[in-house]
Amino acid sequence: DDDTNLYVGYLPATYDDESLKRLFSSFGQIEEVKVIKDRTTGASKGYGFVKFTDPAAASQAVFSMNGWKIEDKTLAVRIA
Repeated sequence: DDDTNLYVGYLPATYDDESLKRLFSSFGQIEEVKVIKDRTTGASKGYGFVKFTDPAAASQAVFSMNGWKIEDKTLAVRIA
């Protein structure tokens, strides 16, 4: 298991890689961010992944951001 890689679900449709990175950057150094998009339309599928360099930062992000409300969505954040 990779305890630095987080699944982030129920993202607002307006979120892209950059806004997802901004949302989580306060917890520590981020290695990679990916919002999953529909292949045909290019629209966000409403979830993505954030990979931290440090497991403690990832753990803190899960603790702080799971259940966080953004726009009309409530985030689901967990270890991927």
